[in-house]
Amino acid sequence: MTIDDLHMRPYDEAIALLARLCREGTPVRIETPDLTWIWHTQYPAPTIEACHNVNRLFRESAFLYNFRALEATLLSAGYRDVARVTSEEGTLVVEASGMGGVEPEYLAPARELYLRDVQVR
Repeated sequence: MTIDDLHMRPYDEAIALLARLCREGTPVRIETPDLTWIWHTQYPAPTIEACHNVNRLFRESAFLYNFRALEATLLSAGYRDVARVTSEEGTLVVEASGMGGVEPEYLAPARELYLRDVQVR
């Protein structure tokens, strides 16, 4: 199943969807804006203008991923095998399958930051 709107969903909604698909044994292919690419190409200097440009690009997005964050999210949802297929022109493409993945230890602090930021909105 291809999911190309994951970045439009709040993180908790995205993880719930992925966990359900994993429990059902559904492999996924995720196509999402690549935060690393965005950072390097659209935010070359920490100026106010650059900040506004990035925000304009993704005004409707709920959560942007880089590969490490998306990999951790998929593992947390229960997927065992996660692979980057490509990352070109600002699009990160990742495939996940198999069951038995566990949340990486490094995700816990990031989840706390996300939950804090959601409360700010």
